Amino acid sequence: MAKTDTTSVATASLSYSTEVDKAIKRFDPAVLSVNLKIVPRVICVGEKLDLSKWCLILTDENLDFISSEISLKSDYFYIDSSEPSLSHMFKTFWVPRKASNGLTSLKVAGAKNISDAGVSKVARRCRNLKELDISGCPDIGDVTLRELGLYSSKLEILTMSSCHSIEGAGLVSVAENCSNLMKLNISRCKNLQRWAISKLFYECKKLEEVDISCMGFISDEEIRVLSQNNPRLLTLIAYDCPNISDTGILSLSQFCPDLDYLDLSRHEMAFRITDVGLLALGQRSSSLRILKLNGCEHITDVGLSWLADGCRALEEIDIGGCGKVSGISACNF
Repeated sequence: MAKTDTTSVATASLSYSTEVDKAIKRFDPAVLSVNLKIVPRVICVGEKLDLSKWCLILTDENLDFISSEISLKSDYFYIDSSEPSLSHMFKTFWVPRKASNGLTSLKVAGAKNISDAGVSKVARRCRNLKELDISGCPDIGDVTLRELGLYSSKLEILTMSSCHSIEGAGLVSVAENCSNLMKLNISRCKNLQRWAISKLFYECKKLEEVDISCMGFISDEEIRVLSQNNPRLLTLIAYDCPNISDTGILSLSQFCPDLDYLDLSRHEMAFRITDVGLLALGQRSSSLRILKLNGCEHITDVGLSWLADGCRALEEIDIGGCGKVSGISACNF
């Protein structure tokens, strides 16, 4: 009996392996990119989808299929498209699952061939969407954000770095309807208007992580609005935002007591960050753990001593290019 069981198990294992090999061969991305020009439908199902690896061949047609299939909440065979290799993607393929919540997370960063039409269908059909990454998608604009505001009220994470077609009207829709937004990345959105950013910072009061890097027009006023309305803010990445000064740091230290990560590194207007800002952090931001001030050449040993006195939780500080800081002072951190 034991021998029969062993043979049966071995046969089943061999059959399973053969089927997996066939599946991998059938969905070879090299073949797809040359012949089909379409992401295999079998990977376009599941509650959380990272299709960034397929960005070169991802189209609106794929998004249409995703949203229509998942909105039915039927059984599906799941492939983890975020895995590094196809063999890993198919690892749990044979275990049927049910998309009971519909699509909750979609990442299509870098997809050049998708537009407002495709993402809008996802927003309309998948009302439980909590995370969306559309970074680097040149044809996605305010229409998509308007649809998100209308149909994706549960949205918690929005990443739209380098979306140059977005100007601001759609962001207002998100601001007014997505009150659960916690993480926001609008870095390098060079055409986004300041009034739209202020509106979002004012309406969304649960923001914990914000990335506004390389948005040179953002000033202390937007930082004030963000700070006053989001006391739970933990992370602010404002790399290359030269118009943010000590005044902005004062607002952060005053209204965001749990601030954990702050990046104000820059290549321009170094004079706007001085020891005054470090004094404010030292007095009120005792939870600060990581501080990056690369290029802020007007800070000195005095400011760092004030910072050290109050920020006892500090683990990492980047003061590269700060010529007025002595080596001895830097070693104290």
